[in-house]
Amino acid sequence: SQGVTFKALNYVLSLEYRHKMMNQLILDSGMPSLLDLACGYTTRGVEMGRQGIRYVGGDLPIVASTMGRIAAPYCRGLPGTVQYRAVDVTNPAAMGRAAELLPGKLCIVTEGLLGYLQDDEMKMLCGGIKRVLRLHGGCWITMDPWYSRLAAAVAHALGEPVAKIEAASLKGGAAVSNTPNMQQLDRDPAAVERILESCGLRWSRISFYSDRVQLQNTRFLEMARQTAFREELRQLEAFRITDD
Repeated sequence: SQGVTFKALNYVLSLEYRHKMMNQLILDSGMPSLLDLACGYTTRGVEMGRQGIRYVGGDLPIVASTMGRIAAPYCRGLPGTVQYRAVDVTNPAAMGRAAELLPGKLCIVTEGLLGYLQDDEMKMLCGGIKRVLRLHGGCWITMDPWYSRLAAAVAHALGEPVAKIEAASLKGGAAVSNTPNMQQLDRDPAAVERILESCGLRWSRISFYSDRVQLQNTRFLEMARQTAFREELRQLEAFRITDD
């Protein structure tokens, strides 16, 4: 089938903002420890370690082993420890073992994960997180239900049709996941609210915007588009979730 084309800057800006804004919310949470589920190949562990936050990144075994090896040279002498562990997010026992490596209350984050899970898998994830929060205290932060709105904000800033960006996002997601959530999750945050409530979790919607987040790639935008981009970002939200 014919491919969908769009400016590479659109994708880069989305990734940069989501990563940096999530980091800001982690710091704002005030929690001394971070459990990063489905952590992927990002620099978050080192960034949090530099802030004195204890970090455990959980992901597939190959990701955990690779990130542990790559991050090790950058983690020497950091005030916060950085570890990676194999964690199946639908396995409460594995999640619990990872959480036990961290002292104090936890900030748990999932970034770009929920759309890959079926409803029953999301309930298993929620159940595991609930157990961790009940034992350790803290909160879970995710903005996954609003990811398409972030893509739309970037599209508006670049003057591109939002529908084209959404089509590219769905096509890319379908290449690695055919779950209904990939197509529906970020169009209906209320569906996520219902799952959270059914699992005994308490949620609140918080702003996914901060003036403190400085973006490198906005320098490629004209000043008027930078201003419009910031106004679009102010409309974004995220979930802050706690044990009921």
